[in-house]
Amino acid sequence: MLDKPEQNSPYQEKGKEISVASDIETFGRRPRKIIIKLDSDGFPKAVAFFDIDKTLAECGFIHGEAFKKLFAEIYPDQDPDKLTELYLKGLHLGTTFRVFHRMIGIARDGRKEWEDPEKYLEWLPGHEKEVDKKGDDHNLAAELSIRHSQMSAKMAEDMFNRDPQIFEQTKIKPVFHLAKIYQRMGIPMCVMTANDEPFAKAVCKSLGLADSFIALACQKDFVGQGKEGAIEYLIQRLEGKGVPIPRKFIVVGDSLNGDIGSGAKFMAEHGGYSVRGVLISEGDIADMREKVEKDPNLKDMQVEVLKPSAIGDGSLASYRRNKKTKPRV
Repeated sequence: MLDKPEQNSPYQEKGKEISVASDIETFGRRPRKIIIKLDSDGFPKAVAFFDIDKTLAECGFIHGEAFKKLFAEIYPDQDPDKLTELYLKGLHLGTTFRVFHRMIGIARDGRKEWEDPEKYLEWLPGHEKEVDKKGDDHNLAAELSIRHSQMSAKMAEDMFNRDPQIFEQTKIKPVFHLAKIYQRMGIPMCVMTANDEPFAKAVCKSLGLADSFIALACQKDFVGQGKEGAIEYLIQRLEGKGVPIPRKFIVVGDSLNGDIGSGAKFMAEHGGYSVRGVLISEGDIADMREKVEKDPNLKDMQVEVLKPSAIGDGSLASYRRNKKTKPRV
């Protein structure tokens, strides 16, 4: 459990910079020191947490093939191409335990209704604990998930060794552009994902994230919690490196509930912090902004809804739910 925000920073010199090394692994080289700029109060302007689930999903050419091989081995009587297609349609369920529990239900138990991921989500309420935390269903899903992640990681590293540029296509360009903006501002940044560690680490290595991000939170670091648990874990990692933690956080992601909503949950569980959300939406912006306005869980949270094309120009901070009371970062 986190303590209340620090009132005083050990750094009180105006304009001071500190540098920290990233915990994210690299391919045989030492990562550059990441510069953090401190305001006159001795704290950085904010800490930013980037969800990279979509980036990992873009690596379907890797983890999709790994899934096909794994399930062809376990369920040889099933059509591996169809199962892989169904798997790729259900990556947005919140945890990989759920992703694999759904696919086990389809392949082993004949749950045809779960071929529609939305039907699985309708079934899930009341069953989260048996899927995400304990029991035979969880154990089997967790076993297959980690095996799949290990296979995907090996494939990713082999691909990187053959052609490092292949991973450039997986970058969600607006998100990584925003990271460059925050890095120029000296804002410490971390990444988080509901994927298993082996594959997440391999992709982070392949994308060179150690040059921009300080730490990574994977599914094992917040089992049984949402991304609010990842935020807490990452704050503790930053504190362990001597980074003074400000009161202001930024959560960047493409999911209103899973990413941005985790910031609201974090504020509700930890007093004294202010969390902003930056929702990158490829859908109808007006519709998404209306959903934000009507969501009671976000009533105390400032949320920006942006088109990918808006990042990098003057409209970056053009939309704010709470213009009068929330300062710009």
